[in-house]
Amino acid sequence: MWYGRLTTLQLLRETIGIHTCDRRQPSSMIQSLFPHVTLEPNFSEQDPFWSAELREPDSARKARLTEFLDDVFMHDQGMFLSFTAHSGAIRSLLEAIGHRQFDLETGGVIPVVVRAERVDGEREKAPDEPWETVPACSMDPTATAVPN
Repeated sequence: MWYGRLTTLQLLRETIGIHTCDRRQPSSMIQSLFPHVTLEPNFSEQDPFWSAELREPDSARKARLTEFLDDVFMHDQGMFLSFTAHSGAIRSLLEAIGHRQFDLETGGVIPVVVRAERVDGEREKAPDEPWETVPACSMDPTATAVPN
């Protein structure tokens, strides 16, 4: 399905929520800035996952990236695939496949060989952890005095 081309996928992303750096741009902007990249089918114009009030817990990120891997293994016929993501997403992908913990530095790469097998039955449901809320400020950031 995605073999042989660069494709942007909605589920392959860093932790979702609160931080504006984790909110993706509208699809029209992505297409105009990166015309050589294909957006996956049903890639929405606006980010359907990001929230200014809630942040995804690690267990939910792992469940989302496990769902992503399930979709790739079900639909992609490519023998060799490469995923590019931030360290939190990579950490969850490694956890989803049972790999040992591996912390990547900025710009780091980890090659992983995976042999996928179809398993009948339902996947175990992820724990239902509450999403984090926005931390309260202890002081008004606009009232901070700047020394002369």
